[in-house]
Amino acid sequence: QGHVMACFGSWCEYMCVRACENSQNTYADLDFIIPASVTSPWDIPKTYLYVDDIRKGGEIVDYLNRFLAQRAPSLSNAGLIRPYNATMSHEYRQAAMKAFCEKPPESRSESNDAETPSQCIRILVCTDAAGMVSASLFVYFVSQRDLR
Repeated sequence: QGHVMACFGSWCEYMCVRACENSQNTYADLDFIIPASVTSPWDIPKTYLYVDDIRKGGEIVDYLNRFLAQRAPSLSNAGLIRPYNATMSHEYRQAAMKAFCEKPPESRSESNDAETPSQCIRILVCTDAAGMVSASLFVYFVSQRDLR
């Protein structure tokens, strides 16, 4: 599928390294993170997506949420994709990490506003070290640096 999965020690199970095929400002190379046949939160692998710029991280959250709305309209307002960075309050980051570690709920009933993470997050777009979670994770790094 055009990417390499590799194990890099005990801090995470997998890391994905993938060459960009599209213009970086389109974020289209991130489409593979959300499966084509997504129908529930369970279908989206837990993913840390690391970005080296807070503004670009916000753009990626917006892009992935729009893309999720195209693939699964019923999940588009579930709050499954969230930012995680130093501009967020300590309370938000703590709640976001808890929601990321939770199993997906059977139904959505939590508030999904920007300061209250939903009870289940599947993708965290991070510019901070989001901590180490022992569960199986899919980690994807996005960098504007040349990888020559």
